[in-house]
Amino acid sequence: MDVKPRTIPRSIVWTCLRCRSTAFERSIRGLTGVRVFHEHYLGACYHGEERLQFLEDIPPMPNLKYSDVKRTLEGELADYTGVFAKDFAFALRDRYEYLPDGFHHAFLIRNPKDSLSSLYRLISGGEFPRWADVFPPGVVGFKEMWELYEYLTKVTKIDPMVIDADDIANHPSSMMKKYCDSAGFTYTDDMLHWESLSNYKSLNFDYEGLKWDIWYRKALSSTGFTKPPGDSGDIQSLPDYVQVAIHDAMPYYEKLYKLRVQP
Repeated sequence: MDVKPRTIPRSIVWTCLRCRSTAFERSIRGLTGVRVFHEHYLGACYHGEERLQFLEDIPPMPNLKYSDVKRTLEGELADYTGVFAKDFAFALRDRYEYLPDGFHHAFLIRNPKDSLSSLYRLISGGEFPRWADVFPPGVVGFKEMWELYEYLTKVTKIDPMVIDADDIANHPSSMMKKYCDSAGFTYTDDMLHWESLSNYKSLNFDYEGLKWDIWYRKALSSTGFTKPPGDSGDIQSLPDYVQVAIHDAMPYYEKLYKLRVQP
């Protein structure tokens, strides 16, 4: 007789760059017994044998095909009480056949005025010479998040959860409890605080990603969720291509924002 794998709660959070998703992940790491998978679809997109983007002249990594990621996320994990994955919708593109089965889905969004301004400040700091004058194609990510949301609701009949990063920052206990209740995890106050780290390797990611030490400096030095500034600021001082990206992203953000779970 076939023995079915033990059923445990599994949730994947889809987001885009600079949406405070690593802080969200660090909160989840406060849950005992939950296996965390960090950006495996992004790994397939940038580093796998089927990669869709080439940002560095490095050979592809083994076991990072899209089918490998799906199989890994769906795998039997006898020593764990839950599974959490954080990833980017733009990394999946239209390869929806590789979505993991049996998962709760959530979308973590942030106002593009804030997220894309943050992205610009990061890539204009001199450590991303290839990205200095333009965002790499496809990495803004709001359009891809909306397209994935529509696919999940209309094709798979899944009802994803939408969470805004500012709501979490302003109401961390309430919002993380709402997420846990929806995902099937057990909320604890330990999710609201964590230790500051000096190196991303302390988080034991499953593969070596693209310049992770630069991307995660602020999230690693944090010790909890912090409240956002009261205003998104004037974007007129930003380069034209950043303003255009913000303008193009806003309609997708606003659609998702209307669907968000409120504090």
